[in-house]
Amino acid sequence: MILKIRFMWLIAKNKPSEFNLAISELAKINLTKTYRPITKINKKIKNILLNYFFIEIDENREILKKIKYTKGINQILEDSLYHQKPINDFIQFCKSEEDPKGYLGKKFFLKFLNTKGKFTSGPFKNIFFEVLEQNDKEIKVLLDNYKHPIVINKDQSTVGIDFI
Repeated sequence: MILKIRFMWLIAKNKPSEFNLAISELAKINLTKTYRPITKINKKIKNILLNYFFIEIDENREILKKIKYTKGINQILEDSLYHQKPINDFIQFCKSEEDPKGYLGKKFFLKFLNTKGKFTSGPFKNIFFEVLEQNDKEIKVLLDNYKHPIVINKDQSTVGIDFI
C-alpha cells in the first residue's frame, strides 16, 4: 500500500517587520516551503499581501498548533484549510506573472486596475473616466462628459492617471 501525502497551503500573518524571524522559526519545525508574492518598488522589496504569506504543510493538522505559537507569527487563518482551490489558483497566477527574479511586475497590477479613474496631468487633467478595455499598450476609456471612447497609449509619460 502506497501512502500518498497531500500538501496544502496555510495563510499566516506575521508580525510587522518580523517576516525573517517567522521564516527562521518555521525552519526549526521543518517548514521551509513558503510563498509570498513580492514586487520591487524603489529598490525595496514589498509583499503585496502586506503581512500575510503562505506556508505549505502536509495534511497533519497537529502542525497547526506548532505554527500558531511560532515566534514572528501573529495569526493563522484556519479557514485557509477549507479554501485550497482558490489559494492554489492565486499562487499559480502570481507565479505565472513573476519575472525571472521572482518579482511581480506592472503587468500583474494592470490586471487589477479599478475601472474608474481620474487624469492627473495631460490634456484631460482632472477629468474622470471609465476603463472600457485595455491591453499591454493602450487603455480605451470613456470620459465623463464625452460620448465617444478615446484610446491612450500607456507609454505616454505626459499623461498621469489615478485609479479610484
